[in-house]
Amino acid sequence: MNRMSAAGIENTMDMMNEDSCEDRLNQSQSIHEDDDTILEISTEFKEAPRQVTKVIVPLAKRAKVIDIKNLKKCCHSVIQKQLLNPVDEASVPSHPVPKEESYAKGTASFQEVYRSLPDVLSDKMKDSLSPSVALYAVLHLANDMKLRLIPQENLEDFQIRQVLDDEV
Repeated sequence: MNRMSAAGIENTMDMMNEDSCEDRLNQSQSIHEDDDTILEISTEFKEAPRQVTKVIVPLAKRAKVIDIKNLKKCCHSVIQKQLLNPVDEASVPSHPVPKEESYAKGTASFQEVYRSLPDVLSDKMKDSLSPSVALYAVLHLANDMKLRLIPQENLEDFQIRQVLDDEV
């Protein structure tokens, strides 16, 4: 016995008739009461969906231009000034050392570097400076100058240390 005859539908054309369709649906529901089968999905909404207010986000019309070479030079001078101040080895956060490395006496802090950069940059570059651009310049310097970036446990800042060349 197929499903249609089990539901009491003898002719498929009877399904076209709306009145008989509702009766058949009730019969079909009584057959499938124990199942979790969905027989009909409504496409009519009782009320209109809630509309979200339009938020206008002002975006820049053109990209900011920053001289990375000059920014790296300024970052380098600020980091070198900070590295001249000796620091206690116990105050430096512990980090995994890939091999025996010796470091310069001082450390620099990225937050301090970022705070002091506007003092040495031009007015146009001050406006374009952001933490991500400053980090980009420090990452380039870390590669060029053999710097180690040491994260702190709270991840609010990181220390910058200079690796000394061991030429024997």
